[in-house]
Order: sequence, then C-alpha cells, then structure tokens
Amino acid sequence: MSKLNQHFDNIQVSEDLETKTLNRIRLEKIRQDIEDTQKINVQKAHTPWYKRVSVYARAAAAFAIIAVLLVSILLNLPTSYEPMPFRPEVTPPFAGASHAFRIQDQHQLNNLFNLHENNPHLLVTSPDEDEPHHFAVSSIATENMQEGDIIKYEGNYIYRLSPIGLTIVEVNNGQVNHINTIQYQNFAPVEMLVQNNRLIILGGLRNNLTAPPTSIAANRQHNRMQVRVYDITNRAHPILERFFEVDGRFNTARIYSNTLFFIVDFFPVTLNRCQNTGTLYRQVNLPYFRKCQTDEPSQIALSNLFYTVQNVRMQSFMLLGSIEIFDKNEDITLIGYLSASNIISISGLNLYTATTVWTLEENNHWVDRSHISRFCLNTLEFSGTATVLGAPLSEYAINEYDGYLRVITQYGDWWRSWNNPDFYFATGVFVFDEDLKLVSYLIDIAEGETMYTARFDRSRAYIFDSSPLVVSTPLYTINLTDHHNISSIREQAHDAIRHQYIRRVGDSGLNIGIRQSRQTGVVIELFEVGVGIGILSSHTILGEWTQTNVLYESGTLLLSYCEMTSAWYVGLSAIVAGRRERWNTVTIMQGFYLFRLESGARELEFLGESRQDDIFIHTAGGSYAIATVSLLIPSFSNFDTNNDISPFEYGISWESWLAVFSRYINRAVIIDGYLYTIADSVIAGYNIYTRDRLGVFEG
Repeated sequence: MSKLNQHFDNIQVSEDLETKTLNRIRLEKIRQDIEDTQKINVQKAHTPWYKRVSVYARAAAAFAIIAVLLVSILLNLPTSYEPMPFRPEVTPPFAGASHAFRIQDQHQLNNLFNLHENNPHLLVTSPDEDEPHHFAVSSIATENMQEGDIIKYEGNYIYRLSPIGLTIVEVNNGQVNHINTIQYQNFAPVEMLVQNNRLIILGGLRNNLTAPPTSIAANRQHNRMQVRVYDITNRAHPILERFFEVDGRFNTARIYSNTLFFIVDFFPVTLNRCQNTGTLYRQVNLPYFRKCQTDEPSQIALSNLFYTVQNVRMQSFMLLGSIEIFDKNEDITLIGYLSASNIISISGLNLYTATTVWTLEENNHWVDRSHISRFCLNTLEFSGTATVLGAPLSEYAINEYDGYLRVITQYGDWWRSWNNPDFYFATGVFVFDEDLKLVSYLIDIAEGETMYTARFDRSRAYIFDSSPLVVSTPLYTINLTDHHNISSIREQAHDAIRHQYIRRVGDSGLNIGIRQSRQTGVVIELFEVGVGIGILSSHTILGEWTQTNVLYESGTLLLSYCEMTSAWYVGLSAIVAGRRERWNTVTIMQGFYLFRLESGARELEFLGESRQDDIFIHTAGGSYAIATVSLLIPSFSNFDTNNDISPFEYGISWESWLAVFSRYINRAVIIDGYLYTIADSVIAGYNIYTRDRLGVFEG
C-alpha cells in the first residue's frame, strides 16, 4: 500500500512541473505577441497609405479606373460619320519611283535598312550619287501560265506532295496503281509544278529531324529554299537534273514558256553581340546561294541588288529567280530588290508589291498611301510604280486586265475615328494604264464602313464585308467596262455577300460562294449578281466547329466541267465537328462533299445523303442547346461515317494522331469521268455516278 501511495505522489509532482512549464511557455508567447504587435504598429506609422492597401483592393481600384476610362471612350464615340473636313488629294504630293537604283556598297545598304551611323561594325564609305538603272520593259501574253500546288495531274498520272515526300500513281477507270514514292530526309517540300516530263519541287531545308511535319503549310517556315528539277520520262526512276538553293523563305512560283520563276523572302537584319565590348548591334547580311549540291555557298553580289522606293525603312529582300527547266547549261538568274511590302500579288506575267506608308501632308494630317511596284517576271526587272490612296484590301484587290491595273484600297484613319469625328475611312478604286498613269478612280465608297473583301471578275469588281460577325452588309458593284469612266452601284444588303470565298462558274454568269462561322457551320451557295443578289441554291454543313480548307487555300476547291456528263462539279473537303455534350467536342466526320450543276440549270445538287443527329447548335433565338438536326454525310470519306472519328482522346500517341490526320481528304480531281480523292496517305478512285470505290492506294 505504501508503494502505491508513493507512486501517486510521484505522478502528482510530475504533473505540477508540467503545468508550470506550460504556463511559462504561454506567458513567453504572449509577451512575444505583444512585442510583434508593437513593431507592426511602428512600421504602419511609417508606411505610405497606398502600401497599406491589400493587393485585392488595389486590383479592384485598377479595374474601376479602367472601367471609367472605357465608359468615357464609349460616350465619346461618334453616332454617325460626318464627312471629313480634310480630304486627302488622290494624286500624291510626291512621285512614285520610275526606275530602280542599284546598291553601290555596304554603307548604302545599311542606310536603307535604317542602321545607325555610329555602329562601329558598319563599312563606312562615300558612295557616288545614285544613278537610276534602266530596265527594258516587255509585255508578254500570259497564256499557259502554271501555278505551283501540292497536287498535280498530267494525263493519267497524279503527283502528290505529302509533308515528307512525293508519290506518283497511275489512274485508269477508277483504278489506282502506285508507280513511285520519293521520301526526303531533310528536305521539306512545299509546292510542285509539272510540265513536259519535268517535275519541279520547291521547298525548304528542314533542320529539326526529331519530329515529322504535320502539314505542307509547316514546311513554309524554313529559312532556306531549294529547287529540284526532275526528269520524269521514266516515272518509276525520276532523275534529278537541276538543283538550286538560296537563303530565305519560299513565297510562290510560276512556270511560263518552259521557264520557272520563283520568289523568295529573305530577312537580312540580325542582332549580334560584340565579343570585345558585349554591346548589341544590328547587322545586314547578304543571302547565300549554290547551284549544285556539292558546291560551296556563294554570296549574292551587291551589283544584283536594287531598291525602288526611297524614304521607307526596308524590312527584307525580295529575291526573284528564274531557271530554264530543259536547258541544263543555261545559268540561273537571281536578282534581289529591297522591300518593305506587305502584299505580293501576281497578275498575268507581272508581279505587284504594295508598300503602305503614312505621310504628314496638308494641315498636319497623316495620310496613308501605298506604292504599287510592278516587276516583269519574264525578265525579273522593275518596270515602274503607281501610288494609290490607302492600302489594298488583299492580294486579290490588285488585278491586271486588258492592259489596265486595277486596285481597290481602304483609306482613312479608322482607329482615330472612334473618338474623333474629324477622321473617317472609306474605300477607293483606282485604274492605271500600261504606263502606270492614273486614268480613272472612285473614292468615298462605303464611307464609315469597314470592307474586308474585294474580288475582280473581268469587267466588274465586288466590294463587301465578309466578316462572319456581321449579320448583313451592302455589296458594292464596280462597273469596269470602260476603264476611263468607272462607276459604282450599291446593292441591297443580303446574307449572300458575307461569303468569304467567291468563284465564278465558267461563263454561266453564276457564282459559288462559301462562308463559315460557329453559328452556321460551312455554307456553300450558288448565286448570281444582276440588278440585285439572287440566292439560287444553298447547302449547309452543320457543326459548331465545322471547317473547310477552301477558305485558307483557295486552290483546294474542285470546280471542274465534265464533258462526259455535261455538268459542272463543285467539291470541297470539310471536317464536321461539334459537341455531343456540353463540354465534349468531337470530330464527327471528315470527307469530301461533291455538288453537281447541270448545264443550263440554276440549282446546285448535293451528291450524297444526310442523317438525323443530336448535337449542340446555336438556335434562331440566340440560345445554345442540343437539337436533332440533319447532317450532310460526305460524298466520299476514308472513315466510317456512322461513327465519330474523335482522334483527340486523352493518352493517344503522336503516331496514332498522325495516322488519323493523314487519312483526311484534302483534294479531289476528275479524270475521264472518274473522281479521285487525295489524302496524305490514301488515294482512292470512285465512280462519279454511283460513288462506289473502285481502287485505292494507301501509303
């Protein structure tokens, strides 16, 4: 019993010691908290008020200030566009360049790229006064001009460029026989041309070999261009006859009269660091080239470099080259022009570049004008400059027809017009003769309206707003029958003119229009423009994310007249994608949609079926809900159209994704009444009447 009592006494003593220790710790913590509070109060007394505000309060104040500024800007927006008090002169106060000037030396080259004179790395000399270089101007007919593409066919042979190589197949009555495949290791093909048993492939030098490219478009980004000319007399064993390589990105190419003309963009200014001082400086580099795979690269001579537009900061070289595809002994020509152009357009055998500049003119008003420079592709020579008010809407807004140059521009200071009614914007049409002298013009078309699209159709031009955000917009028709007396007609607003792509159907007077948006999917329509706009036939490929490559690559549209059936065939590839659930986007179908227009008919017939399907769509009331709709099934497809494709699943490998993507149909051609669809890994032949597959090559 005594031992038990002693044990309880020991426990009581230990509990007393523990309680005292805990109390001492609590008192020490309270004392430390009081000291910390006193220090914080002292710091706050010496801290500015704006630093005492929390981060969230500061963010809220910043958003409030931004909201006030936006409201003030919106309140100052003009409710209507008044005529601009200052109207710029159509004829510019300065003359355009009529001659090209040869670059004298490196010093002048640096000055043209606006490099500072105090740069110690520049070669400083005193060049003689610039002497104009006179080129001989020639005018040549443009028949038999051929453009580059990724698909070509000649006779019964189809040539296909994929991201990694070339495939040649022979087709006959829907059957597809493989002839040859050429795969490249470090060469990225972009375009090809075929003429008289000669195959020309243009592309870039691929430096990264770890992953293959997913599309031809990705191959355009390489900074070195190659030209390869093959003799394909024996298509099973093509022979490389000519080779050329030059620094720069490939732009475009044409063939005329057995001569290949190509355009390369080279950006010469690099930022370097001085090894001695560590300072950064800009340097202008000249492009290198070589004419044989075993040759050492050579630098282009300054004597082959020219400039045309003065007082404009240059950005790049536009290199023009020509190669005789049959004469292996003929030398390769390469001429460079310093350029600041933002638009390049080829019309006929002339190349046009547009350089837009802002100039301070009368009454301190800034006016935008564009220098339209003309180059003859046949001689690679500069032949003059025309100056227009504003900037061309696109490359399609520059057109040459019947010896006249026609340009459609948008001019004015549109971003200042938001809060300054003294500024506005409008559209103009300008016509120049063979000597690039202004013979007629129209200005102040569509005042206060933003026009995005312009198309020329022989003696007519169309100007409209193709933005999918616009419900309806007027169409302006320009009558160009008499180039010395042009006129404009404003048509009634209609959905038809929201087309982002327009193509004339032969000489029928009818047009194909294509537009795309998340609300409507892809819409293809047949319409005509006369006194008004008439929609004759319309078909919709539904799907919130449905898209077609026609809007990005105009050459992908099939528009072919078949004499065997006496009908026009119109076709395009499309990816049908949408949501089956609120947050689940799937690829439903992919394939080629074919339409037929009988001779003399005014209705576009879809050659295919449709099915009822449940997907989310934008309803007429503006809501977004799932609905049962009629989906057009592709006329031709490399997939089972009864099941969703859905390649974008979690965990899918890169190789599996490429395998699915490579089966997407990109193009189609009609040969001897049979249709052939072309994908990166599949070429298939079909009976155009029954749409039955007759032959296929996979590889």
